[in-house]
Amino acid sequence: MIDPRSTGRRVWDGMMLLFVIWNAVVVPYDAAFSPAPTAARVSVDTVIDAFFGCDILLNFVTGYVDKTGRLQTGLRQNARKYLRKWFVLDLCSTLPFDTIVASGSAAAGGDSKLGLLAFLKARPRAAARLRVRA
Repeated sequence: MIDPRSTGRRVWDGMMLLFVIWNAVVVPYDAAFSPAPTAARVSVDTVIDAFFGCDILLNFVTGYVDKTGRLQTGLRQNARKYLRKWFVLDLCSTLPFDTIVASGSAAAGGDSKLGLLAFLKARPRAAARLRVRA
């Protein structure tokens, strides 16, 4: 189990915070101005989504400090707690909805308003990343 107070986990959480800040700046900009996607931007977005996916896996093996201040490291207990509290939000905010909708829209030959969808996608992701780990 990973200690949530360890240096490695804190570095990881700091990096995730930078990704959230990136999304908080870029997603509203994209929603407002709809710039043409570049290969570099698509790559960056894919890498960030991959990191958020890895974060879900890490959360299953990261212990937590309970109400009494004791570190809980039981894998089954930790997984249950994560599944009940944050898993659904993390999963929904990690799925690349913009890519899914764009694929469906392109297949249907329609035009979609992905700017608003991308903006809405970033909100739960930011909330999930900024939570206090306990």
